[in-house]
Amino acid sequence: MLDYTGLKCPVCGDAFKADDDIVVCPVCGAPYHRDCYNKNGKCIFDELHDKNESWHPPKPETPENHSKGTEYEIRDRECPNCGVLNPHSALFCSRCGSPLLGQPDTHANREPINNTPEDEGGIPGPMTPFGGGMFYGMPPIFFDPMGGVNPTETVEDNITFGEVSKIVQQNTRYYIPVFNKIKNTGKSKFNFSAFIFSGPWFLYRKQYKLGVIYTAVLLLLYIAQTLLSFFVSTPVLNSMCLQAGIDLSSATEISYEQMMALASIIEENPQNYLLLACPLIAGLLMFVLMLVCGFTANRAYFKHAVNTIKRIKEEAPENESYNALVIERGGVNTYVTFAFVIFYMILTYLPLLIL
Repeated sequence: MLDYTGLKCPVCGDAFKADDDIVVCPVCGAPYHRDCYNKNGKCIFDELHDKNESWHPPKPETPENHSKGTEYEIRDRECPNCGVLNPHSALFCSRCGSPLLGQPDTHANREPINNTPEDEGGIPGPMTPFGGGMFYGMPPIFFDPMGGVNPTETVEDNITFGEVSKIVQQNTRYYIPVFNKIKNTGKSKFNFSAFIFSGPWFLYRKQYKLGVIYTAVLLLLYIAQTLLSFFVSTPVLNSMCLQAGIDLSSATEISYEQMMALASIIEENPQNYLLLACPLIAGLLMFVLMLVCGFTANRAYFKHAVNTIKRIKEEAPENESYNALVIERGGVNTYVTFAFVIFYMILTYLPLLIL
């Protein structure tokens, strides 16, 4: 009989003593305290049984195998979530990433998932449900779609942030914390996406009323800027240059005398300043409107999400209808956005083609 003194029981993890009552698995030969074996009801090394292999004592700790991680440890730490056996010193499950601090009986009604051969040989662990491989003994990186906000926290009128997140759907990790900040402090963040895209951003987030208004106003300002440039400021500038003896179509250099003559002509007719600045004024108004979009977008979206939930609850008190409407009215609308962007581009370049 082998001397198991000093080795660890695979179930309780305590080292065997010389006077312990020890039993061995009749299939693979793994040693257990008799009480531990009877309590567990079977040998835990199912992978050895499936491969028709025998249990062997763990190799002694050496600098060589120490650098290979936990592959030489007894796999006696059972995941409370999926039931897979992990090395004794592991803190997180190598298969599902769950913390190994729960009780194994939480999955007693499920068949344990045994480690596969690829889980046992290399340093990288298996793929996790969080989007990539992990290393044994290292905690997984958890992605919190709520950005740290409690989904059960009430926004108003029994509407929770969890319900609001179902309207947002895309990029909730950014918007839900921003909404929580608006609710608690009244302060928001500048939305650069709304600043850059303005009207199309509101359309993308299914805020159609604001999206149409912003898009239409910006479009009109751009058309006004283009028309003012071609029909007002450019003709006025050409006329003043001709009076100053400057031919813009052929002149390569402008002399000092010509510049002074042009300045005096402008001073004699102060209204020319306004005529020359008309396109710049239109462009400045566009920039201001884009800033308004960036500063107000998050508040408007928060109000839109809450009001959408209210309307859905009034229209569909039944759970199935409610969920269907949330999916339908939440999320983003890429089709309408692309249609308006194409329409915007056509109208933007149409004056250039005509002129």
